[in-house]
Amino acid sequence: LEAARAAGVIAILPMYAAVYVDALVERDDLDRADEELAALGWTGALPENYWWSPLLYARASLHLARRRFTQSTADLREAQSFNERHGISSPSSLVGSHLALALAGQGHVEEAQRAAQVELDQARAWGTPSAIGGALREIALLSPGKAGVDALGEAVSVLGRSAHRLEYMRGLADYGAALRRTNRIGQAREPLRRALELARRGGAIAIGKRAHAELEAMGERSAPPEAAGAQMLTPSELRVA
Repeated sequence: LEAARAAGVIAILPMYAAVYVDALVERDDLDRADEELAALGWTGALPENYWWSPLLYARASLHLARRRFTQSTADLREAQSFNERHGISSPSSLVGSHLALALAGQGHVEEAQRAAQVELDQARAWGTPSAIGGALREIALLSPGKAGVDALGEAVSVLGRSAHRLEYMRGLADYGAALRRTNRIGQAREPLRRALELARRGGAIAIGKRAHAELEAMGERSAPPEAAGAQMLTPSELRVA
C-alpha cells in the first residue's frame, strides 16, 4: 500500500487498501481500519468499476464487524448490483453470505435466508470447497437449533478440504460455539481449541478472541490469542519455568 502510494499508482491502490483493511478487521483492529478508510477519503461513494469492488467488500466486512448492518447492506447491494450488470458470477468473495448476515442483523431473517441460499447455489456451481463451505456456514448461522449445529458440522467438514484456512477457522469457531450453546461441551472443546490454535498461528486475532471466550465460558483457561512468549504459559507452567 505504501509503495503504491509513493509511486502514485492510483489505479490499483484500492485493491491494496482492500487487502489491508481486511487484514485489520481479522486482526480485530477496527479503529485503525476506520481511520485508514477516512484518511484515504473512501468512506462515501466509490467509483464504479471492477478495481474498486474489493474495497466495497472490505468496507462491508468492516461495517459488519462494527455491527453497522445498514451500511454493510448498502455496500454489498452495490457490489452485487455491479456484478449482475457486468455478468460477474463468482462466490469467491462471499458477497451473498455477508449480505445474509447484514440483513439478519437488521431483523430481515427471511430475506437473509434467501440471500444465503442464492450464495450456496452459486457456490455449488462454482465448485470450490471454500465457497461451498463458506455459504453453508452462513446458512447454518441463520438456522435455529439442531439443524444449525448439524449444518455447521457439514461446513467444517467441507472447509477442512480447502486451502482457505481463514474460512475454516471461522467454521471451527462457529461450530464449537454452537455445540457449547446446546450443552454438548465435550464435543465443543476440540473445534474451539483448533480454531484458537490456527488463529494464533495465523494472527487472526478476531477469530481467536471468539474461540478463547467460548473456551473460558466452559471453564478452560488458555493464553489469549495475541499472547506470545512467556505470556503463553499457564500460571503453573510459569512457576515451573
